Amino acid sequence: MRESGDGKALHVVGHEVVAAVDEGMRAGRAQERQRSARAHPQREQRGDAGGLDEGHEFHVVFGVRYVHDLIYRSLIEKWEREHSNFHFYPTISRPETPDWKGRVGYVQKVIENEITDYGNKQVFICGLHDMVEDVKNLCQRLGFAYVRFEKWD
Repeated sequence: MRESGDGKALHVVGHEVVAAVDEGMRAGRAQERQRSARAHPQREQRGDAGGLDEGHEFHVVFGVRYVHDLIYRSLIEKWEREHSNFHFYPTISRPETPDWKGRVGYVQKVIENEITDYGNKQVFICGLHDMVEDVKNLCQRLGFAYVRFEKWD
């Protein structure tokens, strides 16, 4: 994985990517989404996944407290339906409704139990400080090929 010249975009180089995110990403990602919409209005209108068909596997582990906090859920689920190499793992730590039939718990549990072949994967972790630290330490202990993180609090 390498950064683009502006330090904003990440490009996969030879490995699978796991993104572990939580609700702390909301403010920062909203600002980035606005910039992206201005720079690529057609992509934004189409809900374009941009780059998903380039031969890499993508795993997004998205943890939030409540179901209503799963921002961009319908868009991410659309990408999963349309791209066989894109995998979405939403997990809720405090489901507020009995209608939620998905994963319950934290992203750490999903990474340990559902992601495999750590040494061939890179991970990008984004979220609140404690979650980022816990997941970073877990991923380093599991032997991920590359660990990168951002904290939003």
